Amino acid sequence: MDKPTHRLVVEKSELIVSLDATCWHVLDHPHFFSQGVLLRKAFGMNFAAGFFRKPNDGVLAKMPAARFEMHCASVWPLLKRDQDLLSYSYTCEYVSSTGKKQDAERTGFTVRGLRPGLNRKPKGYYTLKLMEITPEGKGRVVQIIDLRTCGHIHTDDGGFLKLKRRAMKVAWYHEMPRILKFCEQNKTGNIEVRLLED
Repeated sequence: MDKPTHRLVVEKSELIVSLDATCWHVLDHPHFFSQGVLLRKAFGMNFAAGFFRKPNDGVLAKMPAARFEMHCASVWPLLKRDQDLLSYSYTCEYVSSTGKKQDAERTGFTVRGLRPGLNRKPKGYYTLKLMEITPEGKGRVVQIIDLRTCGHIHTDDGGFLKLKRRAMKVAWYHEMPRILKFCEQNKTGNIEVRLLED
């Protein structure tokens, strides 16, 4: 197990788990994984002003065991469904009509006459927003494309976008079975999620 980060405590039972920043951020995409907020709530992993707030007593969250289990059990099938996508970090390459390769985020191109907005955050995702300019001169999103699943996107100048990926460890796939087993063995009382300090 990696460095322990959290302790789940209910009555006389406890479970030590390792949940790093990457596993929290794969829950954060509002368009493709909106249910991730349930796990954040169960574990008390809320962010304010871009920084994680550590409680003075080390207790991040406390809720009835049945509700904690429900939050975990409802999100787990979705994490498993997307495991083949979330197990990688992504970069995007622009390949010109002559075969020249460049970082797509530093290249000017359009797709179907629309302006692109590339976004590789949070880790585990890479999206392309296609935007049009309104009569008022503002950008309006026409379509959001999940580049992880669509293969090559052809650009108006004869080039295309090509996604590259690198394996990334996501702790949920190791820890969630352990967490659900702990929940199964502890059906009553309140589960406290405590932060382990260095």
